[in-house]
Amino acid sequence: MFFESWQHYVVYMGSSSSGETPGIAESDHLQLLSSIIPSHESERISLIHHYSHAFKGFSAMLTENEASALA
Repeated sequence: MFFESWQHYVVYMGSSSSGETPGIAESDHLQLLSSIIPSHESERISLIHHYSHAFKGFSAMLTENEASALA
């Protein structure tokens, strides 16, 4: 079985907007991760950090292919 190693990636989702609710954005980011991480690896669907002040985004452990899918 081929194993891809995970790396820490920061995913930039655009500039920050003052009217956005942080909990909703975080939920959206988790949903985005669940769309690219295989269901049998669901334990990996977690954010390392959520960014909302200077820009919108998050960081997570992803394979190179998963990061490319988000790009």
